[in-house]
Amino acid sequence: MSFGVIAAVTIGPDTTITFESGKATLTTESENKIRELLKEARATGKVDEVKVAVWSDNPAPREGEELSKTDRELAKARVKAIENCLYGQKVSDVETYNMAERASWLSRVFNTDAAGFKSETGRGKDAPMFKEEFQIFKTNGSPSKAVIVSLVKHHK
Repeated sequence: MSFGVIAAVTIGPDTTITFESGKATLTTESENKIRELLKEARATGKVDEVKVAVWSDNPAPREGEELSKTDRELAKARVKAIENCLYGQKVSDVETYNMAERASWLSRVFNTDAAGFKSETGRGKDAPMFKEEFQIFKTNGSPSKAVIVSLVKHHK
């Protein structure tokens, strides 16, 4: 009888990059940080997924608020720039959160304390987000930033 290899997915390295105000292009320094993140993650296992939370130049909207169309489009363009960089580095599974959009569940819970966080959605479309992932986004995220978290599959 043969048993398959069981792989455990854990939170891998993360990084935070900063965008110039009003800009959506990645600097050479930001691209290097993303490459280093992936290099470090791949040294420990297979990159299973990369999650990215991206802000405009304003804080995530609170309950009952909405950021301007300009803010939403800026964050969307920043998401696209990071996705393009990740896809160029052979990352196939990228999940993004536009923190300028009220519809993002991460935006909805972002202004709560970590104790109030509920794993209502997450990895693989039905697996819960690790509380540690959420905490990385909450601790490092702010206007003009993008927080990138790798999830690494380790073979046992």
